[in-house]
Amino acid sequence: MTLELLEESVGGFTEIFKNRVVVPFNGSYYDFWHVLRHELTHVFQFYIYYRKSTPSLTGGLRVSLPLWVVEGMAEYFSLGWDQTAETFMRDLVINEQLVHLYDLENYGGYLIYKEGQSFYYFVEKVYGREKVREFIYQLRFKKDVSRASRKVFGKEIEDLDKDFRNFLKRRYYPLLGEFSMPADLKRLTDHEKSGGFMNVAPTLSPDGKAVAIVSDRKGNADVLLISSVEGKVLKRLVKGESSADFEYLHLFRPGLAFSPDGNKLAVLSLGRGRELLHILDVRKGKSVRKFELDLDAAYDPAWSPDGSLIALSGVKGGEADIYLLHLGDGTLERVTEDRFDDRAPSFSKDGSSLVFVSDRAPGRNQRFGSYALFLFDLRDGGIKELTPHLGQISGPRFLDDTTILFVAPYRGSLNLALYRIGGDSLYFITDLLTAVSHPSLDVEGEKLVFSLTWEGGYDVFEMKSPFRPKFAVPLREIAPREIVLPEFLERKRNYVLDFSVDWLRGNMQFSTYYGLFGAMTVGLSDALGNHRIMFTSDLYQDISNSNFEFLYLYLPRRTDYGFSFYQFWTFYVYPYDLIITEKRLGAELLLRYPFDKFRRAEFGLAFLRPKRYYYYYFPEYDQYLLLHQESKNVSAAYLGLVLDNSFYTYFGPISGTRAFVGVEKSLWSQLEYMTLYADLRKYFRITERSCFALRFIGGRSSGKNAQPFWLGGPEDLRGYDYYEFSGTRKLLTNLELRVPFLDYLKLSFPLPLEIGNVRGVCFFDVGAAWSCDRDFKPFDGFKFRDLKADFGIGLRLLLGFFSLKFDMAKKTDLSRVYPGTRYYLTLGTDF
Repeated sequence: MTLELLEESVGGFTEIFKNRVVVPFNGSYYDFWHVLRHELTHVFQFYIYYRKSTPSLTGGLRVSLPLWVVEGMAEYFSLGWDQTAETFMRDLVINEQLVHLYDLENYGGYLIYKEGQSFYYFVEKVYGREKVREFIYQLRFKKDVSRASRKVFGKEIEDLDKDFRNFLKRRYYPLLGEFSMPADLKRLTDHEKSGGFMNVAPTLSPDGKAVAIVSDRKGNADVLLISSVEGKVLKRLVKGESSADFEYLHLFRPGLAFSPDGNKLAVLSLGRGRELLHILDVRKGKSVRKFELDLDAAYDPAWSPDGSLIALSGVKGGEADIYLLHLGDGTLERVTEDRFDDRAPSFSKDGSSLVFVSDRAPGRNQRFGSYALFLFDLRDGGIKELTPHLGQISGPRFLDDTTILFVAPYRGSLNLALYRIGGDSLYFITDLLTAVSHPSLDVEGEKLVFSLTWEGGYDVFEMKSPFRPKFAVPLREIAPREIVLPEFLERKRNYVLDFSVDWLRGNMQFSTYYGLFGAMTVGLSDALGNHRIMFTSDLYQDISNSNFEFLYLYLPRRTDYGFSFYQFWTFYVYPYDLIITEKRLGAELLLRYPFDKFRRAEFGLAFLRPKRYYYYYFPEYDQYLLLHQESKNVSAAYLGLVLDNSFYTYFGPISGTRAFVGVEKSLWSQLEYMTLYADLRKYFRITERSCFALRFIGGRSSGKNAQPFWLGGPEDLRGYDYYEFSGTRKLLTNLELRVPFLDYLKLSFPLPLEIGNVRGVCFFDVGAAWSCDRDFKPFDGFKFRDLKADFGIGLRLLLGFFSLKFDMAKKTDLSRVYPGTRYYLTLGTDF
């Protein structure tokens, strides 16, 4: 459907040009109902703001709105005001992390969804629902939030922001005297100190001495083992999202479970396109067993007291049911089978039954989104409803044979409650202000850990018995939403291949050597994304003098196939006043096979006709004149292997590895050559915003017509001129320290100017290009000879998809620094 790698946090997407809505299904009709309404709101937004449902490429995109306006509106119209928004906004306001409306466009992530949603809720409560509608339509005409605010509310956006903040403070500040604060509890993690935002799925070892958690403190989601005494990290059990077996750890619904003896840990992951359950040796920190689950998704593992079974929630064929994995023979047994959302199974103390939550309501229509506790008897297969539907409950655990601990809603919050089987009340043991999740008990029920939304993230807290109830609440049915599910589509038709526009973009680049130039790219695809066409060109003067590429990709299967037709111009500057320009007109057949998310193989067969023009400078005429031209017919095959498990932030990669190794060989052509090439890149994270980057490039070309490599310029050896060195062999190493330099600067004189997101680099480059191995002498004693090196510093002004790069470098041979400094100003990205 899309060329982008969709993370698990992506609930769906709507495309403006294609007018297409893509929504996944995770087994919950409530989630599906929410996401579908959210995305359909975007469709209506496009209609309102761009005048018709499919905006024109030239005139449709005339309104540019902040994401918080767009996404907040979609959340508001899909959910109204819900418990998730309530707990999230409580945390922001109480902990003074609420962002001003006029600054919110500079933020992203979940924040803009929920604070944007709360803004529309504020407008409805203070001004009435009609003002929400008026504000939405005025955005179309005013094309700006500030102007729409003045028109609709008669206030500047700064004044409206004050009213919005005061509204939330009046709503939440009184709760400080009615709820307890996390400061009263033992805190095992602090995301503001360790980094990241998520410390979730805490799972207490049976002896209560250690806690396994899923944490994003290093960027990717990892499984960590921490001490239950002071929260110190004992070891990293899984380095997540960087290897084939751990592509994703289901960060937003993670699953961990200790074995009864505490020596093993069950971890669910998505890897190699399948749901996997790993059994880790906790002491060694290694996987000792792996199960491939025949499921579309798997969550919430729980280990049986006798160690023979693992219960889990699995999605298969659009149904979320409870499964049992038999560890002896690896068979997967389906326990429930219906369209209801069954979640979070947990074994009783004697292992004879499972408690789980579900929105099932047999005989009461299709009612989804409000969950009750159910008991499944493993002996006779009977299912018993224990409680009424109580809303968004989760994480049931047996405290003893007759008492169940779980998360339940209370006055807009989510807290821990006890339910005695057969009773008519809930006994809350916590009264925290926001949202508790993932409770876990030790085997004796003496110690309890859970994750809590607090200070803009999720952290792990601990409680010890006795778990005294703070108050009791009578059991009361919370009616779920009734959703009508059609049994069939009233209209259907065969799929017809029809291309439409995915994107249309233009860009520009500038360098001190080439100057300013531009390009245009357009992408088209069918509704399913199986057929894609991309065309890129700079169209300089006429088609014969332009660079262009036409690319077609066929993508419905695991192996990707493609065809391209292209023309590229390059030029090379040689000593002695010689310039060579080359036009490469060719076609290529492509094949790509992904082994997993991080690794793939590439194969290509190219047919091209390079034509070279040789120009020599004649001083007497003060111009370059064409002396000679030649053309060849060339065919070549190449094979490449690609690895990329790097973790990207807004300024580029900060950790992980990127690598390419390839070979290209001429076949049945007028040129005879074979070229080997390797590009290896490694990133070492230092802090959340700084890293050390290392790149190594090596190349070798052989044969009668060995191909040249070039070195010199802002992309490799920054202390030297463009393409100053050439040869059929190439070595290059770049070392860079990348750090934040200037976060924000505002000037009032002599011109009003705001600058931000400026980063700094310190670098060292060393490399060489040569043709004769016998003559190549890299060192002369303790200094470089044929190896060329430089060092320097630079600045990077982030401009969205690329950066304005300024570098200054000086040459060195390790024994001295040469006079003169070379400066480069370019647009692009760092390696």
